[in-house]
Parts: sequence; C-alpha cells; structure tokens
Amino acid sequence: MGCPPSHPDDLGNERGQGLLRAMSLGLEIGLAIVETARRHQPDGLLLNSPRPDLLRFMSALNVEADDIDHMLAILEAVISGNRI
Repeated sequence: MGCPPSHPDDLGNERGQGLLRAMSLGLEIGLAIVETARRHQPDGLLLNSPRPDLLRFMSALNVEADDIDHMLAILEAVISGNRI
C-alpha cells in the first residue's frame, strides 16, 4: 500500500498480510484521521487507529484495484487535512 506520494518518508511504513494492513503514521494523528474519514460520505474508508500513530485498513474481500486507487485518493485528502 505505502504512503500517498505527496507525503514525507515518516509516513508509510506498512505491515500486515492479505487485506488486513496497517500503516505507521510517524505522528499521533490516527484518531483525527479516522474521525475525518468517517465524515467523508458517501465514500468513507473502513479503517481504525489501534494506536495513536497507526492506521489499520480493513478492505472488503472483493476489493478491486480501482477501489484501492480511490481509497488512496481519499486517504491523501484526509491526511493532508490532518497533518501539521
């Protein structure tokens, strides 16, 4: 998955397997990103922040490449709005 391209290297350390993935944020902004993503209707993201500096993504089993691209575009907008 990796970090959206316009963000610095402190974002984007990823881990996990299959469709359950996590991304290290480098900053404790996970909850703010989750809250902003929830308001991104009707195209919200299915994610949570199990730690303040981590995002966990929970994709559908039938996710397509176009869906991932769309999710990354939303994530880019959400992170840009929360980054200091």
